[in-house]
Amino acid sequence: FGRADKKSTVNLTDVYTMSGCAPVKDPVYDNATLTGKIERIAKENLTSDYAKESLKGLAFAGDKVYWITVKGNTPILKTFESEKVELDLPAVLGSKENPYIIDSREDLIQFYEDSLQKDFEGEYFRLDADITWNEDPKAADATVWTPIGINADGSLAKYFKGNFDGNGHTISGLYINTSSANGSGFIGRTGEGANISNLVLDNCSMRCTSTGNAFIGGVVGYVYGATIIENVYCDATIVSTGKITGGLVGVVTGTGSITLNDCWYDGEIDLGTTGTFGGGLIGTSRGAATINNCLNSGKISANKSGAVYVGGLCGSLENRNTDVIMDSVNIGIIGCTDEQQDAYG
Repeated sequence: FGRADKKSTVNLTDVYTMSGCAPVKDPVYDNATLTGKIERIAKENLTSDYAKESLKGLAFAGDKVYWITVKGNTPILKTFESEKVELDLPAVLGSKENPYIIDSREDLIQFYEDSLQKDFEGEYFRLDADITWNEDPKAADATVWTPIGINADGSLAKYFKGNFDGNGHTISGLYINTSSANGSGFIGRTGEGANISNLVLDNCSMRCTSTGNAFIGGVVGYVYGATIIENVYCDATIVSTGKITGGLVGVVTGTGSITLNDCWYDGEIDLGTTGTFGGGLIGTSRGAATINNCLNSGKISANKSGAVYVGGLCGSLENRNTDVIMDSVNIGIIGCTDEQQDAYG
């Protein structure tokens, strides 16, 4: 209220003062009487001095005046004697306790559209239903999937830095057909803090027609910052003329790192006559790579003349001091047709 008339009585219960409001200098106007008890306040910048001035005449719980601070995402009321009272408020949307929910094709589209504007650093998503993008991703009328964080024209919009929990659900039928060199996969590029977990990518078809430094992976095309992928299964047929291809991750840059825990690739990779690096899990890693309890049962083939690096788990690992592979197995078929090729199982 802006004014209390003379000799009026105003009762206030559960008062909320929104952030940005100016303090009331003299709420008791013309001898009006304010009564009641303020039990909760929501004003982020309500300081001690403001509280004394703007809430004069009102009783608080315990006859103490409270001000507000924020601990994490939770507002905390304090008395001037620093007694703390925690408010039972819902967690902020997008937090670990209250993630963004994706449970429809429309939600998946919204996730993509939002990824062009923000990197979701510190934010959380949870898949709450199986989603079919295409029944048949190889059909002539299949709907193209554009990777998270990549514009429709193939240019980079944002690195994904959030947390995506598949919650044991499946996204099936993704179809990618691109000439972009910016990173292709379910997610185009990841930055520092990205985490993808508990996800099944099934019956996916991905094609890259670039002949340059193109990077494609079933889950992530290009890892730039520290990224964790755990408990993820990927069945994707990947045909690429680009330089680097991986069943789960295309490339890990020298500034990035990758941790793969409990992951499985079960698709097929065709490097054609121009692909140089191919791996069932990672195409090539120039940063630190940790692979634990992972499996490749996918087939990898290459027909390039000259040097080509193909591995059941990784095409190449270039950071020998920090790369670690533990309890991981390749049972997939590695096929190379030229005698000059360097093929590793």
